[in-house]
Amino acid sequence: MDELIPVSEWYTGADGLTVRVTLPYEAGPLFDADPVEVPGAGAAVGAGGAKVGRNDPCPCGSGRKYKKCCLRRGAPRPEPGRRPGHEPDPIHDLDEELVYELIDFAVENLGAAWRRRKEPFTHPDETSQLSYPWAVYHHRVEGETVVERYLREQGHRLSRQQRAWLVAQQAAWLSIWEVTAVDPGVGLTARDLLSGEVREVHEVTASRMVLVRDVLLARVVDYDGRAFISGLYPCSLPPMAAVEVERRGRRWLRRKREVPVERLRDDRFGRFLIRRWEEAVAELGRQSASPRGS
Repeated sequence: MDELIPVSEWYTGADGLTVRVTLPYEAGPLFDADPVEVPGAGAAVGAGGAKVGRNDPCPCGSGRKYKKCCLRRGAPRPEPGRRPGHEPDPIHDLDEELVYELIDFAVENLGAAWRRRKEPFTHPDETSQLSYPWAVYHHRVEGETVVERYLREQGHRLSRQQRAWLVAQQAAWLSIWEVTAVDPGVGLTARDLLSGEVREVHEVTASRMVLVRDVLLARVVDYDGRAFISGLYPCSLPPMAAVEVERRGRRWLRRKREVPVERLRDDRFGRFLIRRWEEAVAELGRQSASPRGS
């Protein structure tokens, strides 16, 4: 039997909506979560590519925004401007700014204990969409999270909005969310398979990529009457694969019915859930790469 090679094709219309088809369906996690390529975006400054805006990815390849990387280190800033199709999002900009502020605080104050933040993730830098928020909002050093220590020692320096956002982050939890509805370019509706909680999530980028019934490993934050994703594993799972992760999570929690949210905030359970999710993603990759019927 010939080997089945996974393929993925996509098309972006004039309205900015991207439609992606992957064969087989389970191979979705193998492909880039953001297939839309913008000509010139991310090109090195001065190399004939697009100019890099303050909120664009840094051209050095660090994965951080330019304003939090080379701009901070004193590198010359290119002319202002956003990538075509890049939409300002004040809440997500605030979130990212505070995440990096908390990381800098941890590096300066927590020493070697801070390095253990990577433990649940096989490739923490490649999964920074979740590993960074996890590190500052869940990873505990001497019994407290980075955000708890930061608020205690530096909270007086924060604006009212910054403090309110960090307090909301402390109430958030990591769980398995099934997408039940999508409004592309606006948001999505998701149900927590463990707690039963349902949220209409304001999420521009992810809403253009996910499909109904996709299952996400994510942190959802309730803030100012709305819900936002703050921490998302870059690979989703199809329903059948997610069911097994849910089953193992319930076994760990010893809970067959809806799980109280406070139990999902336990960092020990979070570590368990991340490892099981990565195992499921890896298994999908092996299945997709194996000859049909083997």
